[in-house]
Amino acid sequence: MSKDIAATSRPHLGLLCNSDVPEAIAADFERGVSAEGLDLVIERRSSPQIYAGVEWLMPTAIIAYVAKSYFDGFLKEMGKEHYLSLKAALKSLAVRLSKVKTTRTATPGKISGDQEYSMVFSICFDRNPSGSFKFLMPVTLSEEEFDAAMVSLFAFMEAYLSETQEVSDKTAVLDVLSSARPYGGTVLLAYNPATHGIEAIDPLAKIRPAHDSPRRAGTEIEEKPSAGGGG
Repeated sequence: MSKDIAATSRPHLGLLCNSDVPEAIAADFERGVSAEGLDLVIERRSSPQIYAGVEWLMPTAIIAYVAKSYFDGFLKEMGKEHYLSLKAALKSLAVRLSKVKTTRTATPGKISGDQEYSMVFSICFDRNPSGSFKFLMPVTLSEEEFDAAMVSLFAFMEAYLSETQEVSDKTAVLDVLSSARPYGGTVLLAYNPATHGIEAIDPLAKIRPAHDSPRRAGTEIEEKPSAGGGG
């Protein structure tokens, strides 16, 4: 099924792919998450030749999208079984695409020296009605670390988006977001295998002067992961 993911009525889940991405990848994901009552949108877009922007903020070739309504609507009706199916499908995508590297050409300061995060696959989910989180997928994780990354990411998403999570879980999310800096409404996140947790990523950290703190240089962010706080 193909609709516009940016439409006013957002789906529970979405997969946005460049036109040159093999159709089998989207088909495998669809089979992995398909369920009665699930509003899943798979959309293809023209593959761009050139992007202007900061590396980690640029769209990846494949973007998986998880809406607040997935946690607060669909899962309440279907139970946790589908939650496990989605985690497995996203992990399968991440592992499948982790070996794919891209050739990058840019002006000085626009890209990092090492390709730390994938430019092929990322996961986005609601932050508020006008903003989102983008989870950057590390390219050096083992399959076991991908498992841990998915567990940590889903714990973060559920704590932020669900209205029923424990206060301690939401406090942990706020601790992560205390150092977050949104760009164009997007907050970048990544899994840190050293700490086994999710952390906020500043895409300009490597090129910003050390004395220029995120709070001085950027827009203030106030997050309220509770009823109505995620989208």
